[in-house]
Amino acid sequence: MRADVLLLTITTLAAGRNLFKYVEPPAPKEKVVVHRRETAGEDARHHMGSEVAPAAAPALPAFSWRYIGRFGPAESQLAAFVREGEVIVVREGGSIDSTFSLRRIGIESVIISIANSDKTLTIQP
Repeated sequence: MRADVLLLTITTLAAGRNLFKYVEPPAPKEKVVVHRRETAGEDARHHMGSEVAPAAAPALPAFSWRYIGRFGPAESQLAAFVREGEVIVVREGGSIDSTFSLRRIGIESVIISIANSDKTLTIQP
C-alpha cells in the first residue's frame, strides 16, 4: 500500500466516526397530524344530511394462531398452527377455534375464512 493513501486513510478515520464507540441513535421525530377544515359548502351538506356516513364494517376477529407449515402427501395435505405452546393440525375444510375454517393449503401460505362469511385471510409462515 502506498504511504500517501495510508496517511489519508488514517487522517480520515481520526477525524471521522469511531467504529468501536457506541453512539445513541437519534430520537424519533414527532409525527405531525394535519387537520382538514371543512369549507362552508361541505359544512352545509354535512348538517343538511345530504351525505350519509358509510356504515362501519364489522370488525374481523383476530386470528391468534401462527401458521408453521404444511406436511403430508400432496393429495392429503395438513397445515400446522401454534399458539401459546398449543399445536393443532388441520386438513382443508377443517375448523380452527370454531371461528375460522381452513379453505386452502398452498405451497407457502394458507387461506383461512371466517365461519359463515366470505371474508378470507391469507397466512404465511
